[in-house]
Amino acid sequence: IEANKLIQSQFDEQKNSEIINKNNTYISDLYNYLQNNIDNFTYNDEKRTLRDFPNQFVSYKGIVAIKEYLKNLALQGFGNPHNDKQILNNGPTSQFYFLLESLDFLIVKLNVLEISDLDKEYYIRAIKNHFKYSLTVQYNPENYGKFKLCEICGEQHDRFPIIIKKKLSVIENKLENI
Repeated sequence: IEANKLIQSQFDEQKNSEIINKNNTYISDLYNYLQNNIDNFTYNDEKRTLRDFPNQFVSYKGIVAIKEYLKNLALQGFGNPHNDKQILNNGPTSQFYFLLESLDFLIVKLNVLEISDLDKEYYIRAIKNHFKYSLTVQYNPENYGKFKLCEICGEQHDRFPIIIKKKLSVIENKLENI
């Protein structure tokens, strides 16, 4: 009977180890997908030149593209910041929103899947750093002065898309509680 218990215990341990390894691989794949989305984010911006020359377009990629996009979005806003359909049909805006969706999904999976503590700590730190330094740095209203009150909802967002603002807030809250 003791031998059977020992064998069952070893079997259970092996099974648990296999589940953790499978979950680690899954989380790694999700993280790599997020990183790939960040690295492949593209944004084209029209830069003004001297008055006698035509404006030029500058192409950005990766984190630099995200920072430029968010900086311009915070400064210029979006036509109707409450029209989710219009927002999600805009190339860079929809690309950024779905990048946030993949980040949100990764955070959810990190919370529910059993992985090694060391791996979990690594991914949490990496995600927090991405969020803090790559995905929100230009959104901070203090960088651009006070946003104006929205004529539609009365909130202070100065035409910054509500769907993105809400998603950033949801992710920030999840990261604080992870």
